Amino acid sequence: MIELNSVAILHTPKCAGTWLFNLLPGLCDVKERHAVPHMNLKEARELTDKPIVAAVRHPETWWPSYWNHRMRHGWQPHTHIVDTLANKSFTAFMRGVNENYPGFFSHYVQGWVGGPEEPVEHTIRYEYLVDDLTEVLDLYGEEYDVREFNRPRVNCSDYGTHSAIWGDQREATIENERLVLQRFYS
Repeated sequence: MIELNSVAILHTPKCAGTWLFNLLPGLCDVKERHAVPHMNLKEARELTDKPIVAAVRHPETWWPSYWNHRMRHGWQPHTHIVDTLANKSFTAFMRGVNENYPGFFSHYVQGWVGGPEEPVEHTIRYEYLVDDLTEVLDLYGEEYDVREFNRPRVNCSDYGTHSAIWGDQREATIENERLVLQRFYS
């Protein structure tokens, strides 16, 4: 979590957190950078009284990013239940997720954005990152240097959402992740 003058921003896994956390110190006045990289909402509320912002990402791009990260850095079945389904084929991995843990991401991301009954104060959507972030910074009166948004993104890849990577699992994933889609993308 990074605390600015009047708002705190969480690092939601695979939702542009690395880019945000590299951008913010040059963009505006960072008051504190907490050591826990993926602090969840509950932990953050124990440390700050400031309004909290977290990012979310469309499941159609989050899942390929998650899978690619695990393929590069290793699977962690002791940490994430879906990692027990590790597979070199993205389509086969997603088939396992859709059959065994439907809606996993919709529930997982609530650790950062909160549930509908206790949400974070604001959500930044990965697909509208700069627009959503500037809206939050303006709302809380944070001064920032707009030129910093020209920095290249870090830890980002273009995984694509074309059917070749999804095989027959795209529609099932969209259906299974409808909770996050309805809440943030409808």
